[in-house]
Amino acid sequence: MSIIADQTVPAGPDARGRFGDYGGRYVPEVLIPALDELAAAWTELRDEAEHRFRRAMAERVWESMKATDSRECRNCHEFQHMDTTKQERVSARRHERGFKEGQTCIDCHKGIAHHLPQGYEEEQEAKEAVEGAQAVSRRSRASG
Repeated sequence: MSIIADQTVPAGPDARGRFGDYGGRYVPEVLIPALDELAAAWTELRDEAEHRFRRAMAERVWESMKATDSRECRNCHEFQHMDTTKQERVSARRHERGFKEGQTCIDCHKGIAHHLPQGYEEEQEAKEAVEGAQAVSRRSRASG
């Protein structure tokens, strides 16, 4: 053993293969790549589970807000009190369409108070692309 700054540092592992009270165990160099692979896989699974949980939690909140007609938003915001002439053109158009279609705030404003779950925006973009292609197809059948 050697003494460094009033700390006892063991020269090697003890009988259990440990380096000090909180030290790790000795691992042969040949096992390091396998342990690195295991650590990476564990981290990926942990992160994936966290994202699945976040998505499920967000969907539960969105479902609840939809069921209550976005009560949390409507405590301060009501369609009839919105002056769309003071909004950006795109926002005004979307608000007017939402009002006509009976939408509630959460139908359009997911991700306002919290970041959207990973992958949600990509899924929505793909869904909108499919819906757009279907609308074009319907229009061309109707006009042809």
